[in-house]
Amino acid sequence: MPELRLNIPSDVISAINDELKIAQKNITGGTGKELSATDIGRDALAVYKWVVDQTAKGKTVVATDSSLDTFVQISTPNLPAPTFLKEKG
Repeated sequence: MPELRLNIPSDVISAINDELKIAQKNITGGTGKELSATDIGRDALAVYKWVVDQTAKGKTVVATDSSLDTFVQISTPNLPAPTFLKEKG
């Protein structure tokens, strides 16, 4: 099994946990626990796998606000956004 080792500054882990606490106030669910670098890495890998899968299916992955008026298309240097969303009208 491949192994991944990263050096992640503790302030990055703390910042992620701080933002997670804010995010969990806006949603139902979540454990409320402080995440370790390993926890964050596992979640990040699961999300990346899902993004790759959705993109391979021809879907556009976005983050949007609750009104659906503002969105950001998700991409990475190795997985550029393949499509552009068109405004309905």
